[in-house]
Amino acid sequence: MHADVVDYDELHTGKRREAQFSALWSTLCCVIAPSLRVITFTILPVENQGRRNVLRKGRSWLSRRPAQQVLLRTKTARSATSHERRPDMELEGKAAIVTGAGTGVGRATALRLAKQGCTVLVNYSRSKDAAERVAAEARSLGVKAIAVRADVAVDEDCRSMVKVALAELGRLDVLINNAGTTRFINHADLDAVTLDDWDNIMGVNLRGPFQCTRAARAALEAHGQGCIVNVSSIGGLRAIGSSIPYCASKGALNTLTLALARALAPKIRVNAVAPGFIAGEWLQQGLGEAYEAVKTFWEGRAVLGKVCEADDVAAAVLSLITGSELVTGQILPVEGGAHLAM
Repeated sequence: MHADVVDYDELHTGKRREAQFSALWSTLCCVIAPSLRVITFTILPVENQGRRNVLRKGRSWLSRRPAQQVLLRTKTARSATSHERRPDMELEGKAAIVTGAGTGVGRATALRLAKQGCTVLVNYSRSKDAAERVAAEARSLGVKAIAVRADVAVDEDCRSMVKVALAELGRLDVLINNAGTTRFINHADLDAVTLDDWDNIMGVNLRGPFQCTRAARAALEAHGQGCIVNVSSIGGLRAIGSSIPYCASKGALNTLTLALARALAPKIRVNAVAPGFIAGEWLQQGLGEAYEAVKTFWEGRAVLGKVCEADDVAAAVLSLITGSELVTGQILPVEGGAHLAM
């Protein structure tokens, strides 16, 4: 049993100092930005989640008591004193599912995993030939890789995909919920949004990650160090992007990330990346002739002076898998600091 004596005044002083530091960090990022980084001004909490919850409860209790001090006892099994710290995840010999992995961010992520020695299930819905090429490229890196068709909006497909992964790869340690869809609709044109738009976009972008997570949960828990990364969007944080349903789906995905991080801890960590403008074929097709103008606009808004490529997003995904084991429930923007100018 671990006990801490916490001073109520010191708690609030600490919060003020934390806010002052955040403001200072934001200013510094704007001033010294162009250091050729795609991620900037992102403060990721690295903490013992059980301990944090106890302190929250303590503050709530203190708000109803005049006393300045209270003894807070931590009984959670997640306390650092109740178990040995696990090593940060090494991907050699592990296995992963990457949804929507035939092109773009999914492809880049699958190949980065393969380079780390991780076997990969390359999921696709329509891009069979592209997915087969990604799997072949992964195999050329010395790992087992298979391409499997599954529509993540269909629950039975998700469950079947996980069964194939376990049968072919032997285990499952990582799930990357990357599959996504949209339709480009001017935000002001509300009448252009159809019920099918809502069903299709929410089905793939929100229901899909939930169904894949549910199907994979037992397998991810089996080795006690599972990891899920959802590929969200800056649209879910700033309500900008291809359409209102798309922004809503990514905002809901961010909330789902937080809820799953609580529900699946401590055996599974759940985080998300939130890319901004991603240079490449997907936006070229969606924006058409406006692509270069929109790209130039976002390069001008980003304090680092550039937009991200698919591999930049994949690098952020890998950082959440192989980095600190105490990072969970976080949404990591990957957009060159463009949100600092919003």
